[in-house]
Amino acid sequence: MTGKKKLILGLKLLFGIACLAIVLYYVDLGATVSLFTNIGMGSLAALYAIYMADRVLMAYKWGLLLWKNGVTIGLWPLVKAYCYSAFAGTVLPASVGSDVVRFLTVAREPIEQRILVASMVVEKLLAFLAIAAMAATGIVLLYALSNAHDKAAVLLEGVVWFAAFAMGGMLGVWLILSRVKSIGSWVPRFASPLLPKLLSVVDALITFAGQRRLLLVFFALSLLEQLVAVAGVYVVAKSMAIPISVLHTFCIVSIALLLARIPITISGLGVQEGIYVALFALVGLSAEQGLALSIGARIMDIVLPLPIATIYFSETVRSIKQARLKGGDAPAASYAEAKRVGPEN
Repeated sequence: MTGKKKLILGLKLLFGIACLAIVLYYVDLGATVSLFTNIGMGSLAALYAIYMADRVLMAYKWGLLLWKNGVTIGLWPLVKAYCYSAFAGTVLPASVGSDVVRFLTVAREPIEQRILVASMVVEKLLAFLAIAAMAATGIVLLYALSNAHDKAAVLLEGVVWFAAFAMGGMLGVWLILSRVKSIGSWVPRFASPLLPKLLSVVDALITFAGQRRLLLVFFALSLLEQLVAVAGVYVVAKSMAIPISVLHTFCIVSIALLLARIPITISGLGVQEGIYVALFALVGLSAEQGLALSIGARIMDIVLPLPIATIYFSETVRSIKQARLKGGDAPAASYAEAKRVGPEN
């Protein structure tokens, strides 16, 4: 990692810690922790079922992109990749990234790498569009339902504009790609060792852009995936005996999923907690209850994938080492470059 990247990473970490410290200043941490004592084994089983349903849905979506483009791979390897990458992306350094881990986990399969990379970029683009659409819907509903219009108006209006801008930008990129047949001959291939790989990825992206029916199905499944995430937070709330409606949970979690993706902290540290505390307060929850729901959502991403991550840890580490020995860093670098056309996750 270069000095500039280290500096940016350090600033993100410091800003996230500062945001979290501000939240904790206004919260009784003991009262927050006590809410977790209400969670029983039945609730944990339900949360694990929801988590695995989410991973399977994510894997199936990704599989659709691969299967429709001639890739032969089972559903389970994709599920494993999502479970391990979710855990690894949380505990490993940010320079590694969950998407790179997921790429290296699946790259050991006999898959054409340009299709693999392009499918991941398409996934990021459409998933972000789905999150933005859900957030815009949640903002409108929350504004209509909230009794604190005067306090929430500025925040909600700002988020609406952000969501509209993000969706417009993504659709613009997609329309441009869908109208270009091939750009492989535009740039001299001697300009960079990675350029041929990047150009082949862009050509694959253009192929995906022409598969409109597939993309519509993928987008619909992405919306469903966000609803699964909402269901997880709602189950956490009910297991803690926190009084919250499904509709309010939908509104606030949808907004949080969008805003937490703004790359100003590491994994939304401090940002997600602040959003949960501020927005759940609009519907009558205490700061302690809002923070508990945020922590519960994070625990789902860290703890629940542990069983599969543990079982297949050695297998995944071995495949990553093999990929590096065989020059696997170049494909990973290609993905890291190509990913820049999509939002940071």
